[in-house]
Amino acid sequence: MSLRVLVVGGGIAGLTAALGSAKRGQQVLLIEKQERLGGLLASWRDEETGCWFDRGTHIPASTGDATLDEILFGWMAEEEWQKLSCVKAGTFWNGRMQSESPCLDLRSLDPNSFVRVIEEITDRGRPMHGGLGCANLRQELDADYGPFTRERVFDPALKKFYGTGSENLAPGAHRLFGMMRFIGPDADTTRELKLDPNLDGRLAHHNGRAVSDLRSFYPKRGGCGRWVDRLECMAREQGTHIQTGLSVDLIDPEARVALLADGTSWAFDRLIWTLPAGLLLRAAGLSLPGGGSAPKFSRVRLHHFKCKGRLQTDAHYITCYDPDFHAFRATLYDNLQPGESDGSPRITVEVLVPPTEGECLEGAGIISELIRMGIVSKDTRPLRCLVQDLARGFPVQTPDFIHSVNQQARRVEQDLPFAVLAGRGSGGCFFMKDALLEVWRIAQTGESHTKAA
Repeated sequence: MSLRVLVVGGGIAGLTAALGSAKRGQQVLLIEKQERLGGLLASWRDEETGCWFDRGTHIPASTGDATLDEILFGWMAEEEWQKLSCVKAGTFWNGRMQSESPCLDLRSLDPNSFVRVIEEITDRGRPMHGGLGCANLRQELDADYGPFTRERVFDPALKKFYGTGSENLAPGAHRLFGMMRFIGPDADTTRELKLDPNLDGRLAHHNGRAVSDLRSFYPKRGGCGRWVDRLECMAREQGTHIQTGLSVDLIDPEARVALLADGTSWAFDRLIWTLPAGLLLRAAGLSLPGGGSAPKFSRVRLHHFKCKGRLQTDAHYITCYDPDFHAFRATLYDNLQPGESDGSPRITVEVLVPPTEGECLEGAGIISELIRMGIVSKDTRPLRCLVQDLARGFPVQTPDFIHSVNQQARRVEQDLPFAVLAGRGSGGCFFMKDALLEVWRIAQTGESHTKAA
């Protein structure tokens, strides 16, 4: 008799877990609280304009695992999907746009600051510690990059994103926003310096558009949600039972039965949980370690625009690290889907609102920022502006938050041996590629990253 697997959470991690489990011949039930699967990867269509928009920048990329990539992307038809050998990512910082790289360009610093920062981060006597033995992010950054670099480069952006200083953040919190490598000296000098493993971890090549063996994908029409919709169809075709608009109220650990919000129950042999671990512990009637204080999240406000004007860059998306601007990231659909462009650019701008901050700019103010950043022409104005608020964006990664996540994961491992945490719910990964690889391994082995360690 095949195993009965309950997957909770219908984002990309839950879908991948369901596909992997069903591929092994297991009976799978996938539960999602929202009416549609996909989470942040769901897209929606503005009925007035017919335009499709995503919930931020989401460009699926292959993982390097041949079997998994065949399942996730092997079905994509050339006439319907673009296969990108390079995602064109840019940044805006210190009043300057760098459209050739996703890494911050230190050359935008004033000359004196540039010299001091380069001296600090190219100090060959400063090995990369990666947060080992550090109580907070400030200690890690001072050790790995230097105190002046931390103060001048890291702290303003981190305060913008998290609403607090590096002394209140956990080691590694800067990685969530890609702040590891930086563009520094000229290209030839950089290539020579990067031969040193320590400096390679701090310096980026000037051209961030190198062709990769791994491919990224985006539909030629519609939004990223088309990917999720196809994976949902595949899961159903493989026999996965999917219920949306439904949550798990209770878990009986002894009987291994889940009581669902509609009053029905489902017996399972194995539980793959892709939501925060604290929700699983509560459902199972277990106390949260250390009191379980609620984490803080930056809110995300999405501004979806149809504009009159012109794009001034060919980048697919631009991330704004400049603390003088509200915008966090702009997705430029016309560059992702050139065949769909009608001369009126479609843009989604994400604005992070830290929990300690108030309200943010509205439509006209955001367009003004895009003009100042050089993303759109000076005559650009919004023809249509729609706003979405996401209650939970990025978690504020304080030491207490990371400690709580780790404690909860250990409690699940010790007291709920039938359950594995996957995706962001595991606390072990945040980026899509890492989450996909982890959940695929879980579907194949039955072990979370904590159990495999």
